[in-house]
Amino acid sequence: MSGSTIKATTYGPDLNSPITGTYHIEGPVLVEPLPYLIRVEVTEIDHLPHSQPIIDEFILPQAVGG
Repeated sequence: MSGSTIKATTYGPDLNSPITGTYHIEGPVLVEPLPYLIRVEVTEIDHLPHSQPIIDEFILPQAVGG
């Protein structure tokens, strides 16, 4: 991939999906054989700030093999 730049892209919210508000990530993500932490935070509901953000974290285990 010399001379080219590959980057992740995100888009959303997906309002046509059965689960509205879904965001998507495309690109070279999760490429290292390491555990990854994904943090999700809801800060607004219906464009109004939430008094306490809703936060959840997911740990993806280290990939095995190749």
